[in-house]
Amino acid sequence: MRQLLNVIGALLCCAVLAGCAATSGTGGELQEPSSELSVGLTEWSIETGPVQAVEGTVVITVTNAGATRHDLIVIGEGGKWATPVLPPGGEHQLSVSARAGEELKLICTLTGHHDQGMSTTIPVRESVQTSRNNS
Repeated sequence: MRQLLNVIGALLCCAVLAGCAATSGTGGELQEPSSELSVGLTEWSIETGPVQAVEGTVVITVTNAGATRHDLIVIGEGGKWATPVLPPGGEHQLSVSARAGEELKLICTLTGHHDQGMSTTIPVRESVQTSRNNS
């Protein structure tokens, strides 16, 4: 019974994340660059929605909305950041450094997960303030 409740809870998390981040990767019209992003991990995708990060410090809230364990590494020009392995329903925040013009690479490192599609990128743009100051 407990396992069934865990699966139902994970499915509800997926439904909530799907409403906020309906696509994997950056398909669709991109939203304004943001310093706060949400990422959902499911079987077998990394859900970001049509987001882009703003240069500087970006806080990424990672939620495992799947039914199995997942982790996430973020790789950018400024370094590499990793969550612990998250159980279903687990959440962790990463604070990463992003540079305008790069793409942050997001990958689940658990065996076989990347091969099944658990990777994506998030573009990094100048802040609106920086681009206005250059005009």
